[in-house]
Amino acid sequence: MAGLFLFSLLLTACEDGAKSNSQNGQTISNPPDNQGEEEKINSEEEEKEIDTSPAQNQHKNSGIKVPAYKHLERPDDFYTQMEPNLLQPVSLKETYKAYQSIDRETQNVVQEDLTDLGFSDIQKLDHSSDQLNENELSLLYYVLTKTKNKQLQDWFDIKDKEGIIYSGLFEYSHGAVQVQQASEPETHESLFENYVQVEDPASAGSPFFFISYLVRDGRVYQVHDPATNSTENIFPFPYGIAPTRMILPYHVQKGSAWEQEVSIDGETYSMTSEITDKKDDEIRVSSFINGIEGYPNNRYEEEYVIKKGIGVSYHYHTKQPDNMGNDFEFEYTHEQPVQIQ
Repeated sequence: MAGLFLFSLLLTACEDGAKSNSQNGQTISNPPDNQGEEEKINSEEEEKEIDTSPAQNQHKNSGIKVPAYKHLERPDDFYTQMEPNLLQPVSLKETYKAYQSIDRETQNVVQEDLTDLGFSDIQKLDHSSDQLNENELSLLYYVLTKTKNKQLQDWFDIKDKEGIIYSGLFEYSHGAVQVQQASEPETHESLFENYVQVEDPASAGSPFFFISYLVRDGRVYQVHDPATNSTENIFPFPYGIAPTRMILPYHVQKGSAWEQEVSIDGETYSMTSEITDKKDDEIRVSSFINGIEGYPNNRYEEEYVIKKGIGVSYHYHTKQPDNMGNDFEFEYTHEQPVQIQ
């Protein structure tokens, strides 16, 4: 009887304790159940911390450090201060596609730089972008883009510092000299500023303007600032209806096409361009704008050629609305060196 009475007292005390804890807003689980719940939570946290996907593990353990990409700082003493509508850098997967499209010699250069920067498994580049983690793709963008920048410099760096002669403008001729250039030593972004003088026998004096080429993010922009014109209304006609725009894309190969917004007389239009031919020392591009009034069938068309060491060497476009003559065509010929004062 005494034992039964003692058991009843213990049972009553446990029930009172449970009621007291419940009234205080606390719930105490039995030790065995609590231990199982803790093990479940710990197991879930371990699953979150350990991602078994190969790409993630490679990313964490790759040891690759991607250098910070540096942009060229525009020098204060350049005459042309305005910038074109700069496009965003290409995506990492687009970078991989661009790597696949370049020639084998350039691929070897890229691979050597990647190896020097800690890219251990070059063979992964021969498969698909899915084999590369984000860190490896970022390093590929860094190396490929600076390689492209370095190659593009040669297209717009006028080696003949005495200048060049433009001819094919009927009574006009253009003398050009590259007056300044700047380059970012690490990423090879570059800016080339050309001074262009127009020999116009129909007007007093010799009008002039500045045109620049900006190599940035593996692309090339043509930059013209109207403020650099010596005459208010002179239009740099060898450079098309929108002389400030991107003129070469990231994929410099035949068939590459791109669209961009251009500003013309305060209005914004969409210009479509395509590389129609690509040779070792020559790139040919065709462009058009639909829905622009004053041109035949409300369509403006142009074509230009870029030659290595010269820049724009040939340009054709449909005539201006107020031009009574023919469509405009101009071609560079290196007849003789020219000294521009």
